[in-house]
Amino acid sequence: MRTAVEYGLHDPEDSMEIACAAAETAGASVQALSSTWSLYTPQDAAAVASALFIQLRHGADALTELTRSVGRIIERGEAELRAPAGPGQPANLADALAALRTVSETIHGLVDRHGSTTVRALHAAPGTAPLPGSAHETVVAVAALLTEQSSLAVTLNRRHPDGAYEDADDGFGWAATSRSPATTRSTASTEGTASGRSTGSRTGGSNPTAPPSSAPGRP
Repeated sequence: MRTAVEYGLHDPEDSMEIACAAAETAGASVQALSSTWSLYTPQDAAAVASALFIQLRHGADALTELTRSVGRIIERGEAELRAPAGPGQPANLADALAALRTVSETIHGLVDRHGSTTVRALHAAPGTAPLPGSAHETVVAVAALLTEQSSLAVTLNRRHPDGAYEDADDGFGWAATSRSPATTRSTASTEGTASGRSTGSRTGGSNPTAPPSSAPGRP
């Protein structure tokens, strides 16, 4: 979308494609918000409301520009503007242009009256959801939920003592943690055992995949 705008929108094909893309985006917003966990806090709702009000304002501006575009078609002599239809008659081009202007003005008025106050109220509303403050807290919270929902025994293995964890907050969701001496000894013991098995397989013992020294029936 941004690339198309930067490249330039000049012909009817561009106008129709962008309008259709905007309609699909609006429909996707409805689908996203219909999820049970679409939002966590009133502040999330404030951000979405702000975007939707801006979308409404742009939609109203688009209706105004659509009215002007039809006016340019009329000025070029490629359409005829007649008097508005009378009672009981089907709407004509003049009625359509009047309706476009009325809808645009109505949307602008609603957004101007309710947009800012609604967003501020949502943003100021207190939220009670216990949100984790780091990746470590997120993992602990998920483990706690699994413990509550599981019918089996769940054991949480701690790889560092309490207070030894430091959140590096590097933006990638995981931070470095310091390992306790017990964990270090356990790791070293495991590595030593694995090293011993590997050395033994190289220095001694039989190789089950090696061919026998002599085939049956041969001297």
